[in-house]
Amino acid sequence: MKGTTWVALAAVCAVTASESLRADAQRLNPTRPNSFVVGEPRGDSPMFRGNARRTGVTPQLLPQGSLRVAWRAPTLGGETEQPVLVGAGGAMTVVTLTPGEGVFFLGSDGVERSRRSGGTASAESALAGPATLSSDGTVVFTSSAGNAVGLRGDLSRPRFVTPLGSGRNRLAAPLSLDDGGTVVATSSELVTLDAEGTVRARTALPEPAAAPLLSDGDEVIAISAKGVIYGWRPGQLPLRLGSFGGTVDGGAALADAHMLLAVVEGQELVAVNLQGGERTVRAAPEAGLFFGPPSVRGVPGGGTAVTLMAYVAPRAFVVTFDAAGRETARSLVASARAPEAPDGGIASLAVPSHCGTLIDERGAVAFAGVDGRVGIVRPNGTVELLDELICAKPPRPSGILGLSAVDRDAFAVTCESGVVAKVVGDSTARRPGPSNATHR
Repeated sequence: MKGTTWVALAAVCAVTASESLRADAQRLNPTRPNSFVVGEPRGDSPMFRGNARRTGVTPQLLPQGSLRVAWRAPTLGGETEQPVLVGAGGAMTVVTLTPGEGVFFLGSDGVERSRRSGGTASAESALAGPATLSSDGTVVFTSSAGNAVGLRGDLSRPRFVTPLGSGRNRLAAPLSLDDGGTVVATSSELVTLDAEGTVRARTALPEPAAAPLLSDGDEVIAISAKGVIYGWRPGQLPLRLGSFGGTVDGGAALADAHMLLAVVEGQELVAVNLQGGERTVRAAPEAGLFFGPPSVRGVPGGGTAVTLMAYVAPRAFVVTFDAAGRETARSLVASARAPEAPDGGIASLAVPSHCGTLIDERGAVAFAGVDGRVGIVRPNGTVELLDELICAKPPRPSGILGLSAVDRDAFAVTCESGVVAKVVGDSTARRPGPSNATHR
């Protein structure tokens, strides 16, 4: 279901909810009127990596002029483990590691509008897991207290606190459904909730999910720590769909309904066909490492382009591959001092902190370099770097947790410290960056 629609119901008869991921699965109370929102969540980044396919594609164009920081919101009560979520009108939600599930709601100008917590005694020392925004803008996450929590910035009390019986999952970001509900992962289960937090269906996986959940229809896709892929249709048992053959870096992306892509242990870009389970190595670095998760976009004439970071100490590159795994472009975007090994030598393959890229429909790429600087690779391969460091100072790690799409000609940077900054393009002061690209 495309778009977002307000639905007002005065229920006068019993309603049977189907076990589906679609809008007809919303559970209603026949004894009282009910209002809820259905449709895809509004905003540029309502979910981790932007959408349920986790493609990293921005719905609007990335900055085209020289880069500057429009605003920087200070540390909002503590560190965070996830990039900021961006909802309707550019409003932002920051889920921190503050005990008591500290959630901060910012306006599009970066000014704090409100802050909320789970509001229960058991939640006062609990930590929040990964979050998502539902159709009506409710931020939903699991907590270490064993609850699914739904909070809104305009409500003084939680929208819901639903006991699940098992703790938060720190790796598997939840899914927003187009019926207003969500799918969350706990330390042992997948659980489907309706818009009011009522458990609709649940299942135990053979092994816990260890990467953001994905979907391109009625099936939830979960990936284990060993790279095993499971598919679950609520009301049925989960099925093994294939395996990446190792740990995925940062999560996977759906190129289409049947093809799943991920960087595996930094050594391979792997595609798995979910219909037959076939595993194919698309590309491997000649030296160094690949960083995930990959960004995937469609290209004119059909097919896909896959973009990721490659690291050959001390340099980092933005690299793009076509659907056959051929490298089509490479741009040098960062150079940092190689980390030292414990014996005082150079650990040339030590993994610096990193995050996934963002990509727009033109093929422009937003990136965070291993040196702590952010920038844009333009479609012609030229590189535009932001002059200032947002999250850290060398020689410390970059401190950048992730990038989020927000508004046209802008993107947001989230720091591990909880700082959030909005980076925009200054179209009145365009200056071309260095051309460090090679095209093939």
